[in-house]
Amino acid sequence: MLWETGHAIKDTIGNNYCNYENTECYESKTVPVIYDMSTRSGWLTGGQTVNVTGYGFDYGTIDATLDGVACEVTDKGKEWFACTAGTKEAVSVTGVDTIGQHGLSWR
Repeated sequence: MLWETGHAIKDTIGNNYCNYENTECYESKTVPVIYDMSTRSGWLTGGQTVNVTGYGFDYGTIDATLDGVACEVTDKGKEWFACTAGTKEAVSVTGVDTIGQHGLSWR
């Protein structure tokens, strides 16, 4: 190597950046961002697979919830993850018309 500009250490949570002398360092973390979801409504009985696209899903464990109900992550990549929705005891929205086979909807 003819020249060197500094050092960066990549770990599973974020990145550490240091100056050339390694006397001052800071850590940056990836904040997950969601662009889209494969569905906007679901069933109270659960079991529906939801595909989420965005970025920042490749660091650590993903804890996904849909309307306060756990969604078990079944697969993931850098820009997406898939999860299976859990069951919900009651309809989230009351007093308005809802969409969906069992009345659970995201608007």
